[in-house]
Amino acid sequence: MAKGLKPSPPDVSNQELIESICEFFSIPGKIKKRALFLFENYSEVYQENISNSILLSALCLLFALREHNSNILPIKIITAFKIMGQSISESQLVKMLRKLELKEVETIFLESEDYITTVLSLISSSLKVRARVLNKYKMNIQAYKKLLLMISDRILQKIPASKRKQYPPYTFTVAVFYTVDKYFAQYIGKSSVLTYEIIEDTTRTTHSEISKHVNFVSSFITKDIFRIWEDSFYTL
Repeated sequence: MAKGLKPSPPDVSNQELIESICEFFSIPGKIKKRALFLFENYSEVYQENISNSILLSALCLLFALREHNSNILPIKIITAFKIMGQSISESQLVKMLRKLELKEVETIFLESEDYITTVLSLISSSLKVRARVLNKYKMNIQAYKKLLLMISDRILQKIPASKRKQYPPYTFTVAVFYTVDKYFAQYIGKSSVLTYEIIEDTTRTTHSEISKHVNFVSSFITKDIFRIWEDSFYTL
């Protein structure tokens, strides 16, 4: 994604950020205009409650994309802002959304299940991950992907939506994959394939963001969760 985007100057305006990202993703003009309109409108209406206008510009662009049923994932927009030198995160956007009580736009953040394919692809396409899977687990990457996918899906099914609502969905999905790998490694007596450094490099999340969710996810992993999959996924 980095190609075509570059850090913006310190005095860049929010409108220029929106326009640059729309140009990079070839976002239709009507969506760009809607995002700019929302930004101007919310800036005026919620002036006293907005401490970070960059977050608001990202939120408005995400809202406009969702209104028009765009298939661009929110994490791609967040990553684009980061590449342009703007330090924003999914959790910050969720906090702003709730602070402004914009109930109608909560749908811009999808469910964790909607990010499974994206996160799995980011992790499994890493050459470092592929080498570590083969070396540590004696698996090929397809078997490893199947393991992560099926166990993560099982864990997400066990966690009620009401308990997941407080967590940013993309970051939470990354944390689930990290935790599954961690406990699978323990189960077979090996060291983990996924480290915080690898997770940061492949998914563009941070150690601090992921570590907040690991203990919660861990509470839903039982001792026998891998046993029924062992024959299918692991061969010494």
